[in-house]
Amino acid sequence: MNNFGYLIMDVAKELRYQLNVALEKEGITSAQWAVIAQLELSKDPLTSAQVAGIVGMDRATASGIVKRLAAKELVAVQASSQDRRARVLTLTAKGEETFKRCEQIANAQMSEFAIPLEQQEQATLVSLLIKLEEGHHVG
Repeated sequence: MNNFGYLIMDVAKELRYQLNVALEKEGITSAQWAVIAQLELSKDPLTSAQVAGIVGMDRATASGIVKRLAAKELVAVQASSQDRRARVLTLTAKGEETFKRCEQIANAQMSEFAIPLEQQEQATLVSLLIKLEEGHHVG
């Protein structure tokens, strides 16, 4: 099928599947990786609701992922000093180490996934995706 939207979703689905397989050795899913990465990359502490918005999950899904990450001692959850109802998330030392290992796995997986494209095609694709992202105020 040559429908643009379908192709984007189909490629994203395959990429997510391959990333899940690659991250299995760390006991992490791609959704958990997305949360860990946002916590590591954010300059400020984030709440579950903020993480959900950034990674495009509903709050219930993000909350479940945070609970699983906390059970693995990768994320610390503390009450916000500004809002008692909010919970602030931070990576633990173990979470930071997991981030580093998973980042290497994810980078290797992305390189492997892009093998069918020549370097110039990869650069063009990234440029076009950024243009779409910015044009739709995504990310």
